Amino acid sequence: MNKNIIKKFTQEIRNIATNSNQNMIGILWDYVLCHFLYGFSFRDYKLSRAYQLKNALQALVLTHKRWIKLVNTANLKDDVDLVLNKHKFALHFRDYYGRDFIYPKKAGFEDFCKFIKSHNNVLQKPLNGNQAKGIKKVVIAQDNLLEEYNRMVEDDVLLEEIISQHPAMAKVGKSVNTIRVYSIYTGDKSVAIIKALMRAGTGDSLVDNFHAGGIFYPIDLKSGVIVGKGINFKYEQFINHPGYDFSLIGMKIPFWEKVSEIVTKAHCLIPSLRYIGWDIAITEKGPIIIEANHDADHEMLEFIGEERFFYKKIKNYLK
Repeated sequence: MNKNIIKKFTQEIRNIATNSNQNMIGILWDYVLCHFLYGFSFRDYKLSRAYQLKNALQALVLTHKRWIKLVNTANLKDDVDLVLNKHKFALHFRDYYGRDFIYPKKAGFEDFCKFIKSHNNVLQKPLNGNQAKGIKKVVIAQDNLLEEYNRMVEDDVLLEEIISQHPAMAKVGKSVNTIRVYSIYTGDKSVAIIKALMRAGTGDSLVDNFHAGGIFYPIDLKSGVIVGKGINFKYEQFINHPGYDFSLIGMKIPFWEKVSEIVTKAHCLIPSLRYIGWDIAITEKGPIIIEANHDADHEMLEFIGEERFFYKKIKNYLK
């Protein structure tokens, strides 16, 4: 192992021991046990503050290793492409997509021209991608549509109409701020929604993803109200949204009841993927689906907000 990694790990253990007023060797041994017994990564161990938990509670944490097993066992691999391939996804969930789209590689030049004339300013997405990589707004040159069409075909992208989000969701950032909803398909057209978070962009970023500087806020499932501080990837906490002099805490998500409804109906269309994290945008007409994640990050589920210990809960839903 690299000496710098060992040095950093040792310092992390020392910091935890100092801050928790515990013995450094005891912390190290506790982490080793958590790692081998429950699949904790060291980041899991820190974020969950497992060193302050009794063994019975440590055993309930949805850890990195357990999350990987969950994704691999709850979701049928043969159907994962339906959510990874953006064109297949848009077609399958057309009733809940809420925006026009075209896949130039499958569409003819004539249809491409009609789409561009209706939507000159569009969003371009790589056909297969995650964490919003490669997504950008583009303006198509009307005077050279054939060249643009050929470029889009070669780049293998999906083009979408730009979303106009609800004013309440556009208070901060320049991105389309979305709701991440975690759901479990429990069988017989029944879906359990287990957590929801608002994702809000910062600065000039056009995406609200955790790894792109997005801030995540916990949402009360019953009321649709933001009930906690914002948290970024470093798990720094914010009362006021970064770059603004006001807080989103207490804000009610518009059309909240319809968010639950659309997630439930959409998940019933793909029951072979039992664990999904949905990204939902809110327009003035209601919620629409942006995408579905078959491997939705366990950190945001387990470590943001007051409710924790999702491992046993999910296992019970998947029985």
